[in-house]
Amino acid sequence: MVRDDGRAGKTGLISDQGGGIARAQRAGLVSWCLYDWANSAFSTIVSTFVFPVYFTQMVARDPIQGAAHWSYAVAAAALAVALGAPALGAVADNLGRRKPWLFAFTLLTLIFTAALWWVEPSPQFALPALALYAAAATSFGFAMIFYDAMLRSIAPPDYLGRVSGWGWSLGYAGGLICLVAALFGLLKTDPPPFGLAIAQSEHIRATNLLVAAWFALFSIPFFAFTPDRPATGVSLNQAVQTGIAGLLGSVSRIVRRPRHRPVPDCLHALFERHQHAFFFWWHLCSERLRAEPGRGSLFRDRLECDRRPRRRNLCMDR
Repeated sequence: MVRDDGRAGKTGLISDQGGGIARAQRAGLVSWCLYDWANSAFSTIVSTFVFPVYFTQMVARDPIQGAAHWSYAVAAAALAVALGAPALGAVADNLGRRKPWLFAFTLLTLIFTAALWWVEPSPQFALPALALYAAAATSFGFAMIFYDAMLRSIAPPDYLGRVSGWGWSLGYAGGLICLVAALFGLLKTDPPPFGLAIAQSEHIRATNLLVAAWFALFSIPFFAFTPDRPATGVSLNQAVQTGIAGLLGSVSRIVRRPRHRPVPDCLHALFERHQHAFFFWWHLCSERLRAEPGRGSLFRDRLECDRRPRRRNLCMDR
């Protein structure tokens, strides 16, 4: 059972013996953490190590121009999420149920990620590649708003940091294991599996399908076992208006704060009321830093190619 403020009640995740986690609800918490394991494949392979290098080295006309265009796509996605975060954060806080929204944005992320398979190593695919990645990254970011918002309603207050740390750790482990699977299952395999053609960089493009499959498979426990809040009966329009009004009101109170009240206290109050938006803006900034093309040095040598026009395929057959 969940109280109206969104925290886990004593009959839900807090047991009757001093605030521990009820055994029946542990599956929900583990499944919540496992979603981080699932989605980190996108951040690791599509945003950081493989697809950015493939785009700048093989799809764009030249690596410098490709890096610039890739940065534009990342910035566009970050801006879209930053602008949408207050409204969606209000929906997450006031509408009640979060899993339907999370499922919808997760599904969109899977579709756009899988569609990157059709990005061939040719400049004519540069614009579709950037559009698909920006759409996938935006959907991913919107999904994370609802995912992060669920933690306070499924974990006891004393366990918030611990459960968050479990999810964070599983996320890094999942991203790394998926990366290793892509490296030794697709990129370094000669010949590639499933008849993938090296000349068309199909073994590189197939990593997007791997990410989509990985994300879909390991997010199933979350949607099956992690409990959701009941609907509040508040309309979508009312939820958004309430959330935006609250955010603007908090900012206004900080601007007009009494002189005797220090700024850190005001900022702390703002953070407490709108922490979902703050957490997500921080998340987007960290994703922006991790998504710099060329930071995936592990794959740069494997994806380096002869830049002469007559040989634009990735030199994976060396």
